[in-house]
Amino acid sequence: LLAYYSQNYAVLLQSKGELDKAQAEYYDAIAITRKVLGDDHSLLGGSQVMLGRLLHSREQFGEAEIAFRDALRVHRNAHGDAHPFVGYDLVSLGMLLHDMGKLQEAEAAIREGLAVYEKTLGENHQYIASGLTALCALLNDDDRASDGRALIERALEIRRKDYDDAHPLLAATQSVAGRNLAMLGDYAAAEPLLRHSMDVLQKQDGADSLRLRRTRQWLSDLYVASGQPQQAERLREPPVAAAKK
Repeated sequence: LLAYYSQNYAVLLQSKGELDKAQAEYYDAIAITRKVLGDDHSLLGGSQVMLGRLLHSREQFGEAEIAFRDALRVHRNAHGDAHPFVGYDLVSLGMLLHDMGKLQEAEAAIREGLAVYEKTLGENHQYIASGLTALCALLNDDDRASDGRALIERALEIRRKDYDDAHPLLAATQSVAGRNLAMLGDYAAAEPLLRHSMDVLQKQDGADSLRLRRTRQWLSDLYVASGQPQQAERLREPPVAAAKK
């Protein structure tokens, strides 16, 4: 019971933006779970993957990788290979490895996670949209934007079934879709997607979040590529007013 309480308290702290406290509480939850329930209980894997997501968002990549890999071990031992928890761990690990520059290993993990999702959740679950978005983002960075086009279109279709335009998950997928279009030279279609995504993510995440910084950079790259250097320069100026809110 204490382990559940500690994990839920960490989630609450994270939702309030108290990230240092949340991180410490996740570590406490993991230690309690190991002591009370052992090294292979599913609750341990849940705490580890949530810690990994927090560490990833804070760009503490080494610690995040340890958390994700142990979560994957725990969930495989507890549930077998064909379980949504395993799919979630694989996609989360793949997204982290992508940010660490390990593109080949990242792609393999994301594709494996997507295969688990398809097998256990069906074709239109939001976790599948997340995995497709992650895979397209990787393909964009690997100069394979054309390979990602159909993937991100499918992700957008799934997102729009459940979310309106103000939802941050749809905005995150639109951001990757916008970059994909820009890389394919369709600047007119890409710009409104990136601008809308930037507005939503700034309200949701604050001015310093990793995914907002990426979206801003991708929009800046679009302006440079389309011959609008002044627009690109404006985006490089820090959004002081927004950051103070």
